[in-house]
Amino acid sequence: MTKLETLLKELSIKGAKTYYVGGCVRDELLGKENKDIDIEIHHITEDEFVSVAQELGIKIDFVGKSFGVYKAFMDGTDFDFSFPRTEKQIGEKHTDFEIVVDPFIGEAKAAERRDFTINALMKDTQTGKILDFFGGMKDLESGIIRHCTEKFAEDSLRVFRAAQFASRFGFEIAPETIEIAKTLDCTALPMERILEETKKAITKSETPSVFFKELEKMGVLELFFPPLELELIDKLTKSAKELHSEKVTEI
Repeated sequence: MTKLETLLKELSIKGAKTYYVGGCVRDELLGKENKDIDIEIHHITEDEFVSVAQELGIKIDFVGKSFGVYKAFMDGTDFDFSFPRTEKQIGEKHTDFEIVVDPFIGEAKAAERRDFTINALMKDTQTGKILDFFGGMKDLESGIIRHCTEKFAEDSLRVFRAAQFASRFGFEIAPETIEIAKTLDCTALPMERILEETKKAITKSETPSVFFKELEKMGVLELFFPPLELELIDKLTKSAKELHSEKVTEI
């Protein structure tokens, strides 16, 4: 039994329910590799989790404690353990959120803070059962990027995330999500966060032009990018990836 399996079993004995959440569930269902493993812990306190981990000799990194997030390195892999939380917008900036960590709010309420239905799926670590509160499985099968709730509008970075996921997975953004995105003010977003999503769209997609086309649909392309020859972007990306592949082969 791995350290992770032992930890999750001991947490279950304590009364916890633990779930794989976010991108690792989505990508597993899509048959894609994802090295970022996020586990959400319900129905026990943060102190109880830390106590169990320490009893097992697992070193916990407390850097994200104020957000209810704990990191650990086990079995050669980094894991993020998080507790359910609610997020309330209290200002205009991307970081202006009031965060309340509450392990007992329930799975459905915890899933509300997720951006898209395909990212709100939860997989029980003990039974493998998938919890799907917003139709994420159907959207995954249909290739749709759709917001979970109206809280989508509280974080304008999600406009870029929607375009990035559409580009990476070849999905369509739901019309109702596009309509909400059109109403959002993205001008206060930190440029580094925008560049981060742009980098993912270019490096993880075969057709990064989709990223820019979707931004155009949502009315933000011209705010951040000069006129672009989108087909040229795809050609340059393909050439760069082929060149990288050739260099790796030579090595």
